[in-house]
Amino acid sequence: MATSTHYLKGIAKWAKVHRPDEKYGKHSIDLGMTKEQLSAYEKIGLKNKPKEADGLHWVTFRRDPTGMVWVNRVQTIAGKPSVVDSNNNTTDVTIGNGSEVTIELQVYDYDNKFGKGKGSRLEKVKIDKLVEFKPEAKEDGIQHPW
Repeated sequence: MATSTHYLKGIAKWAKVHRPDEKYGKHSIDLGMTKEQLSAYEKIGLKNKPKEADGLHWVTFRRDPTGMVWVNRVQTIAGKPSVVDSNNNTTDVTIGNGSEVTIELQVYDYDNKFGKGKGSRLEKVKIDKLVEFKPEAKEDGIQHPW
């Protein structure tokens, strides 16, 4: 069960929020944060270490669509994270790299065979400023959405 909710702003990269990735079956988004934005992340106390690239600090946030979550004191399947536009309207637009987003994280404490700490689950992505997604043409000449 989540112990707190946190909101982080940054730049989106590799957003797989509508469909899980093919390799691990998880929804995810890489969030690039400035040094100031990173301080809000560090205060949460998660163990994921940011990687520095392109002048930003990058952290990947995930959600297991087959995992269980508590909703109104009942366990249910997690499903995918909510995605909304800047007016808080639900959207299924593909988020392009470089989009400005705010993510909502549910943070919880864990104590299991891997140790003790804080974990997080990606709950919601708000698209503050969308960069249009442009699929790359593959060798077969077809533009694929991945």
